[in-house]
Amino acid sequence: VTLPSPPPGAPGPAGAEGRSDPPAHLFTTLHAYTGPAMNDPGLLARLPGVQCPALVLWGSEDTVIIPGFGRAYAAALPHAEFVLIPGGGHLPIREQAPAVFAALDTFLS
Repeated sequence: VTLPSPPPGAPGPAGAEGRSDPPAHLFTTLHAYTGPAMNDPGLLARLPGVQCPALVLWGSEDTVIIPGFGRAYAAALPHAEFVLIPGGGHLPIREQAPAVFAALDTFLS
């Protein structure tokens, strides 16, 4: 499984309508966990070891981390279900809460 590349020029969270810059401590925390590149190149390879059921929710309109990443993560997890939240962006729980809760209810049932 390989991760897709974000589209060229994809906007980040800062400056997007209705969003504000993330707090400085977020970047400090990410740097501590992931190093200066702010990614974890070994994550995808570790996911097959997760043996519990997993629900991967992703916003259909996420331009920060495109839905292809969510699909790749779900494909790498042995017992995962992928649900694309229509109209959701990078924070679908805030943008499309009823759809997120419906997906959670279905998964947990």
